[in-house]
Amino acid sequence: MNLPTAGSALLSVRDSDKSGIVEVAQLLVAHGFKVVATHGTASVLNEAQVPCEKINKLRQGQPHILDAIKNDELSLIVNTTAGRQAIEDSVYIRQEALGRKIPYTTTLAGAFAICQALKSSAEGPVYRLSDLHEETI
Repeated sequence: MNLPTAGSALLSVRDSDKSGIVEVAQLLVAHGFKVVATHGTASVLNEAQVPCEKINKLRQGQPHILDAIKNDELSLIVNTTAGRQAIEDSVYIRQEALGRKIPYTTTLAGAFAICQALKSSAEGPVYRLSDLHEETI
Protein backbone atom coordinates (compact mmCIF):
# COMPACT_ATOMS: atom_id res chain seq x y z
CA MET A 1 0.00 0.00 0.00
CA ASN A 2 1.31 3.44 -0.88
CA LEU A 3 1.13 6.26 1.62
CA PRO A 4 -0.55 9.43 0.41
CA THR A 5 1.54 12.60 0.33
CA ALA A 6 -1.41 14.96 0.76
CA GLY A 7 -5.17 15.02 1.21
CA SER A 8 -7.40 14.68 4.24
CA ALA A 9 -6.50 12.58 7.25
CA LEU A 10 -9.28 11.35 9.53
CA LEU A 11 -8.36 11.22 13.21
CA SER A 12 -10.73 9.50 15.62
CA VAL A 13 -9.16 8.17 18.80
CA ARG A 14 -10.20 6.74 22.13
CA ASP A 15 -9.81 8.90 25.23
CA SER A 16 -6.53 7.30 26.31
CA ASP A 17 -4.94 8.28 22.96
CA LYS A 18 -6.17 11.88 22.87
CA SER A 19 -3.02 13.39 24.39
CA GLY A 20 -0.81 11.66 21.81
CA ILE A 21 -2.96 12.51 18.81
CA VAL A 22 -2.08 16.20 19.05
CA GLU A 23 1.50 15.55 17.95
CA VAL A 24 0.34 13.24 15.15
CA ALA A 25 -2.06 15.93 13.92
CA GLN A 26 0.67 18.57 14.04
CA LEU A 27 2.99 16.35 12.01
CA LEU A 28 0.29 15.66 9.44
CA VAL A 29 -0.57 19.36 9.10
CA ALA A 30 3.14 20.18 8.73
CA HIS A 31 3.30 17.62 5.93
CA GLY A 32 0.41 19.34 4.15
CA PHE A 33 -2.56 17.22 5.20
CA LYS A 34 -5.95 18.63 6.10
CA VAL A 35 -7.14 17.10 9.38
CA VAL A 36 -10.71 15.85 9.83
CA ALA A 37 -11.66 14.62 13.31
CA THR A 38 -14.62 13.27 15.22
CA HIS A 39 -16.07 15.61 17.83
CA GLY A 40 -14.10 14.45 20.91
CA THR A 41 -10.82 14.31 19.02
CA ALA A 42 -11.55 17.66 17.33
CA SER A 43 -12.10 19.28 20.74
CA VAL A 44 -8.64 18.19 21.88
CA LEU A 45 -7.07 19.37 18.62
CA ASN A 46 -8.87 22.72 18.75
CA GLU A 47 -7.68 23.22 22.33
CA ALA A 48 -4.11 22.61 21.09
CA GLN A 49 -4.76 25.06 18.22
CA VAL A 50 -4.41 22.40 15.54
CA PRO A 51 -6.70 23.25 12.62
CA CYS A 52 -9.29 20.57 11.92
CA GLU A 53 -12.73 20.02 10.51
CA LYS A 54 -15.34 18.04 12.47
CA ILE A 55 -17.03 14.94 11.10
CA ASN A 56 -19.82 12.79 12.55
CA LYS A 57 -19.37 9.24 13.75
CA LEU A 58 -21.68 6.69 12.12
CA ARG A 59 -24.39 6.97 14.75
CA GLN A 60 -24.34 10.78 14.86
CA GLY A 61 -26.11 11.29 11.56
CA GLN A 62 -25.08 12.01 8.03
CA PRO A 63 -22.80 13.11 6.58
CA HIS A 64 -20.49 10.85 8.59
CA ILE A 65 -17.18 9.02 8.29
CA LEU A 66 -18.48 6.32 5.96
CA ASP A 67 -19.91 8.95 3.62
CA ALA A 68 -16.54 10.71 3.47
CA ILE A 69 -14.80 7.43 2.64
CA LYS A 70 -17.31 6.55 -0.08
CA ASN A 71 -16.99 10.06 -1.55
CA ASP A 72 -13.17 9.69 -1.75
CA GLU A 73 -12.70 12.60 0.66
CA LEU A 74 -10.17 10.84 2.90
CA SER A 75 -6.66 9.71 2.06
CA LEU A 76 -5.50 8.44 5.49
CA ILE A 77 -7.30 7.13 8.60
CA VAL A 78 -6.17 6.90 12.23
CA ASN A 79 -8.90 5.21 14.27
CA THR A 80 -8.29 3.78 17.72
CA THR A 81 -11.32 2.37 19.48
CA ALA A 82 -12.59 1.43 22.91
CA GLY A 83 -16.03 0.20 23.84
CA ARG A 84 -18.44 -2.15 22.10
CA GLN A 85 -20.19 0.45 19.93
CA ALA A 86 -16.98 2.06 18.67
CA ILE A 87 -15.53 -1.34 17.83
CA GLU A 88 -18.69 -2.35 15.92
CA ASP A 89 -18.61 0.92 13.94
CA SER A 90 -14.91 0.54 13.18
CA VAL A 91 -15.59 -2.73 11.34
CA TYR A 92 -17.64 -0.89 8.69
CA ILE A 93 -15.13 1.94 8.47
CA ARG A 94 -12.18 -0.45 8.14
CA GLN A 95 -13.90 -2.58 5.48
CA GLU A 96 -14.73 0.43 3.33
CA ALA A 97 -11.29 1.99 3.77
CA LEU A 98 -9.43 -1.21 2.95
CA GLY A 99 -11.67 -1.83 -0.07
CA ARG A 100 -10.69 1.62 -1.36
CA LYS A 101 -7.01 1.15 -0.46
CA ILE A 102 -6.96 3.99 2.05
CA PRO A 103 -4.09 3.56 4.54
CA TYR A 104 -5.56 2.84 7.97
CA THR A 105 -4.02 2.40 11.39
CA THR A 106 -5.71 1.35 14.61
CA THR A 107 -2.90 2.37 16.97
CA LEU A 108 -1.19 5.58 17.97
CA ALA A 109 2.17 3.88 17.39
CA GLY A 110 1.08 3.13 13.83
CA ALA A 111 0.10 6.78 13.34
CA PHE A 112 3.55 7.92 14.48
CA ALA A 113 5.15 5.36 12.15
CA ILE A 114 3.16 6.76 9.23
CA CYS A 115 4.33 10.28 10.12
CA GLN A 116 7.93 9.09 10.20
CA ALA A 117 7.51 7.36 6.85
CA LEU A 118 6.06 10.56 5.36
CA LYS A 119 9.23 12.40 6.39
CA SER A 120 11.40 9.93 4.49
CA SER A 121 12.02 10.44 0.83
CA ALA A 122 11.32 7.65 -1.62
CA GLU A 123 14.20 8.94 -3.72
CA GLY A 124 17.59 7.26 -3.59
CA PRO A 125 18.90 3.76 -3.97
CA VAL A 126 16.84 0.67 -3.25
CA TYR A 127 18.60 -2.33 -1.74
CA ARG A 128 17.43 -5.90 -1.81
CA LEU A 129 17.72 -7.61 1.56
CA SER A 130 19.36 -10.64 -0.07
CA ASP A 131 22.12 -8.43 -1.53
CA LEU A 132 22.80 -6.82 1.83
CA HIS A 133 22.93 -10.23 3.45
CA GLU A 134 25.53 -11.44 0.94
CA GLU A 135 27.72 -8.42 1.72
CA THR A 136 27.77 -9.25 5.43
CA ILE A 137 28.90 -12.85 4.95
